[in-house]
Amino acid sequence: MGNGKLYSTYSQLPTWAKGVVATLGIGTIIVSGFLVYKGIKRAVTSSGQSNFQAQDDLKNLGSQGIKPSYSDTQFATWSEKLAYSLAYNTDEDMVYQVMGFMKNTADVLKLVQVFGTREVETFPFIFQKATLGEAITSAMNTSEISKVNKILSDKKINFQF
Repeated sequence: MGNGKLYSTYSQLPTWAKGVVATLGIGTIIVSGFLVYKGIKRAVTSSGQSNFQAQDDLKNLGSQGIKPSYSDTQFATWSEKLAYSLAYNTDEDMVYQVMGFMKNTADVLKLVQVFGTREVETFPFIFQKATLGEAITSAMNTSEISKVNKILSDKKINFQF
């Protein structure tokens, strides 16, 4: 141990530089831990609320004769695609494609309900529980979200992320 190039370089540093390196390392660990804690806290306090609301809204639309256009299996497939697409390396085109299949508000609400709360990769190897709305707003920038909302509004779908 201690024969590597990194250790050799570190051991040749003056004492003050070793302190700076150690302080930066500890600071990085603390900041990373705080960000993970913040993400977990946000997920715990908000996850599930939009899913319950979607379920209630879906029942209300059903009583008005507006029902989802696709099978539960299709919504489950799209939910998997979205979970994968909204990971760290966001695939916006897949999100746009899935939203393009939505025919009415009940379809979007069903998608939100089936998506539920999932583990989404927000940074390499860092996962956070998120609803569909949380995953979209976390993974996409304002103009990308506007495009998603435009896809929906162009179809007269009364739902915005």
